[in-house]
Amino acid sequence: MRVIVYSREKKAALDLVEAIHSLVPATKVESCASFPLCEAMLVETGTGGVVMVALVADREELASLFLFRERFMDIQLILILPEDSAATICLGHRLQPRFVGFRDNGFRDVAAVAMRLLGRMDYPCQLCN
Repeated sequence: MRVIVYSREKKAALDLVEAIHSLVPATKVESCASFPLCEAMLVETGTGGVVMVALVADREELASLFLFRERFMDIQLILILPEDSAATICLGHRLQPRFVGFRDNGFRDVAAVAMRLLGRMDYPCQLCN
């Protein structure tokens, strides 16, 4: 299991990685500054057991992620939006993320959701255990 953090901003990516490690220390967390690099990581190691956190800087960057929309169907996506305007939220939901957070809320809630998604990967069916 691993988490891939996508952000063009190095400081924000480091803060996000730190927040995830605070709740899920044993998880492998990788970061990438371009989405093609993230996609290459996914192709190299596969999409099983992956949670991807995309920290989007602006609406234009969010729109550019639609080029990779099909890749998101195979992974657990957490999307962090730059603002809470209705148009941005609507655009973000079209990527079908598991969770939508906002940049100004900090990353603790995002880390908690990542922890929960990773936990579901360990035990995919509670009725089967």
